[in-house]
Amino acid sequence: MANMSYCMYSNTYGDLKDCVTRLEEDGYEAVERESNEEERMYMRLMLKLCKRYIEAVEEMPAVVDEDFSPWD
Repeated sequence: MANMSYCMYSNTYGDLKDCVTRLEEDGYEAVERESNEEERMYMRLMLKLCKRYIEAVEEMPAVVDEDFSPWD
């Protein structure tokens, strides 16, 4: 389902945080082993997309404190 523009970052943040937490708690190998081929494909695609996101944000002027932690 598509996100509305006014809340797409807040919705995506929660979903991405869940994915990261699962990888941190269970480890990549376990998550990959328990996933079907489609999910494994999306895990790789998400990694590529996150790298693109970081590259895009790095080109923007700093808008956040250095003390900002996305995991709080």
